[in-house]
Amino acid sequence: MPEKMIERVFNEVRENFEYVSDDIQFGVLDDWRTYTDALGDTWEDDCDGFACTLAETFSQRGLPDYSIRVVYNRFQGVPHLGCSVDVTERGLAASGFNVVHDTIFMDNIGKSPWPWQDLFNDYEFISGMRLSEPGVWRAIRSTDHASQTS
Repeated sequence: MPEKMIERVFNEVRENFEYVSDDIQFGVLDDWRTYTDALGDTWEDDCDGFACTLAETFSQRGLPDYSIRVVYNRFQGVPHLGCSVDVTERGLAASGFNVVHDTIFMDNIGKSPWPWQDLFNDYEFISGMRLSEPGVWRAIRSTDHASQTS
């Protein structure tokens, strides 16, 4: 079951992560890099490094790239990046993707992976890029969520 693997990877990535903003560490507003090779050692970055490391690790561990995405959102009004994994193929629309209740969301703020629909009060999900479509950011509409939760 992918949910168990998702939780294992999340805990592995989170275990030695220490938050340091990109402007302090690299002198730039955003620096998107991954630390998959550093897992097991202490590593520092912010939300984008955490999200990209999760996404790359899921891909390396065998999850299909079409099920993994980096998600741009706002948490309490602040721009933020997270990672999501679709645990079923339901809801993958040809004209974008729907926010489905079979999607798990993770970021450096949360203490565990969460079902996407449980986070709509705290997060404003804006767009996402699937690993299978590098550079293609698709809008996430909250109305997609409502149509999938029956």
